[in-house]
Amino acid sequence: MADQPTAKLILTGPDLSGVVAIGFGRYTLGRQSGNEVPLPSPLVSREHARIVCDETGCQIVDLGSSNGTLLNHDLLTPNVSVLLQHGDLVEIGPYQLRFELAEPPTQDEEPVAAEDVAGAVAPAPPLAAADQAPVPAEAPPPAPATETQTRLPAGPPPPPPAVPARPPPPPPPRPPPLPPAPAAPTPP
Repeated sequence: MADQPTAKLILTGPDLSGVVAIGFGRYTLGRQSGNEVPLPSPLVSREHARIVCDETGCQIVDLGSSNGTLLNHDLLTPNVSVLLQHGDLVEIGPYQLRFELAEPPTQDEEPVAAEDVAGAVAPAPPLAAADQAPVPAEAPPPAPATETQTRLPAGPPPPPPAVPARPPPPPPPRPPPLPPAPAAPTPP
């Protein structure tokens, strides 16, 4: 693990709270005591989720847990990595873990769009001689296949559709009362 923490998890839950500093590396979260972040609850799987931090950031993946992992109240797809953002809320069983970067992004920092970067790249200079054949570059080995889930910024859920309330139907009409029964003849 790195000497300098890159982020921290602020942990709250039943009989357990604190701050877990994390640096570059892998951190397994689960019920088993051998996990880097043990969460002792029967609602938590033995190895429930994993956080991996490297130069690109920290990602979380649900390891196919029984009860799932929530990120900002959304259920993660098992075995799909999701990039964590400053302030994200991870919920595992009865535990809540708030993810905070060691150096949160400032208001001045704005993300750069890929189109902006592409426009800033200068075109290659023309070849010196037309009879020179370009030497093909050796292709790098393919990167291992990984699946990453992209998510939109969290916001409030949309309101439920408005359904106009209808009054209940009127009760059915009552039948008219029965006429009195005729008197029985009296014996002589």
